[in-house]
Amino acid sequence: MGIPLKIRAYKLLRGELRSVLALTLVLLIFVGLGLAAGDTAITFDFGTGLSSEIAPGTIPVNGGTTLYPKVSQGITYGWTEANLAEHSDGSVVKSLLEMDTNQGVGNNNFRITGLSADYYTINIVSGTLNHPITTKIVVNGASYLINSDPKVWNTLTFKAAALAGNLELEFKRYGTNIWAVNAITIVPSSIPPLDANFDLVVLPTEHQVSAGGTAVYQISVIPQNGYSAEVQLSLSNPPNKMTTAFNPASGFPAFSSKLEITTSQDSAATAYAFDLIATGSDIKALSVNKRIILIVTPADSVDNINIISPIIDKAFLNQSKEMQRLIDIYTKAEKNRLPTTDELAALQELPAATLFAVLPELPQPRSIIDASLRQLTNAGIIGIVVDSAPAVDSTPPVQSGFFAQFFGSMFNPAR
Repeated sequence: MGIPLKIRAYKLLRGELRSVLALTLVLLIFVGLGLAAGDTAITFDFGTGLSSEIAPGTIPVNGGTTLYPKVSQGITYGWTEANLAEHSDGSVVKSLLEMDTNQGVGNNNFRITGLSADYYTINIVSGTLNHPITTKIVVNGASYLINSDPKVWNTLTFKAAALAGNLELEFKRYGTNIWAVNAITIVPSSIPPLDANFDLVVLPTEHQVSAGGTAVYQISVIPQNGYSAEVQLSLSNPPNKMTTAFNPASGFPAFSSKLEITTSQDSAATAYAFDLIATGSDIKALSVNKRIILIVTPADSVDNINIISPIIDKAFLNQSKEMQRLIDIYTKAEKNRLPTTDELAALQELPAATLFAVLPELPQPRSIIDASLRQLTNAGIIGIVVDSAPAVDSTPPVQSGFFAQFFGSMFNPAR
């Protein structure tokens, strides 16, 4: 009698174990399905709502008729405002995700709630067949921009955190173009988004001016990872005898500014180092510094001379302004003695032997200016500076004696 009881107990226990295992397996399957659903990419197809223009497997968003809260695939979604338009480029565009859009001028938010992952990779497609599009998207304080020319569909990709299972994408117009969205795909990610920040580019980083002069630095504030807060510009500890001005002194990245540092006649001739400071208005008050150098030379320094030719030596630098003055006088005197087109043509028809046969001896200088110019030519200076002389009008010369004037001054450097 004992053996049959043991057998029945064994069979009963085995049956119970099978039931427990079966229930566990079912629970695992349901949990796995739930996790799989949370790890699945979701695509929204924005457009007119026509069934022929909706990509398979996507959630259609039909402009102002798809207002939050709509429910599909276990999430809640929709626009927060109805102030937008629906547009379709028709079957000429083959991709169903690029065929039609929701678009607008005023701001509008697309809200997604009920998400299970902490972070998402977001892909946004924007473009139309006939119009340029500029769309600004703000999410969790980070700002992103996507531009599309006509017949071009571009994709913007970034990461965002789903705060308490929610994503809120604000669409804005940037500039004069409308904003538009063709499709949004969100993919769960285990990697959080990078912190939004910005950087500074300053050109030049080193300037040199004479006392009393002004140095100009070009500044660019460049956003990184969607930084969108306003940035203030300042300069550390400028000397009392200098004035500084930013134009503009603040802005939203990306933007450019110009820094002018004006010295006085009393500014000491030395090198000054400043810290250019850019401070963000975000919660962390992000700050970026760049070191710039200003070298001030004495007011009577040769740096005040506007040299067009290469710097040869100190003597050349000291005499260049006087040389230019002589060239200007000479050019003014010679402008009434230029040959006409007919005279130049006649000269070109003369045989070369004839030209060399009648060349006279080098004449004596006719004036102080003529002597100065010959000296400049012999020194190799006239060939450098004459190119910077102002252009002169061509006026008819005296009709008689041109060839005598021409051959008599063949070695004059300006002829």
